[in-house]
Amino acid sequence: MKGQKELKEKKNKKKKSNKLKIIFTVVAIIIVLAAISYIVYLKQEIKVPFEVISFGQYSGITTGEARIIQYDFEFQKTWDDIFSVVTPAPIIPTINFKNITAMAFFLGQRKGTGWKIAIVDIIERGNKIYVYIRQIPPVEQVNQDRITSPYILISFKKTNKDIVIRQLIS
Repeated sequence: MKGQKELKEKKNKKKKSNKLKIIFTVVAIIIVLAAISYIVYLKQEIKVPFEVISFGQYSGITTGEARIIQYDFEFQKTWDDIFSVVTPAPIIPTINFKNITAMAFFLGQRKGTGWKIAIVDIIERGNKIYVYIRQIPPVEQVNQDRITSPYILISFKKTNKDIVIRQLIS
């Protein structure tokens, strides 16, 4: 009797041990698959469509800067700043900031006309939005006696992700 009882206990221990091995293996596989999925997610690139709201050679912003605009009051301030040198200022467009994020880029003062800012691409990758911009110098030096302050104002789908601006070299 004693021998059978010991044998039965050994079998039960072995079954429990096998069950634990199976559970451990399944949990390990789940963790590895989750890690792989997260890595794939971080590397996935989604092109973000955008619209140009306004662009031009002259603005009231004379320093090089970028603005992320998430609210009506920020948009109003930026619009007023841009068009402070224009009389009369154009009518401000209506933008639904519940669904839209806007950005403004300013080159600062430049000697001569023809300078531009190009939005090369906007890419969503993981938990960030990357905005790739390029300064485009004039093809030929025209109106060298004029001082300009080029700008571009864009919009795209609402985001609360971190926005990273990358300036590409021409």
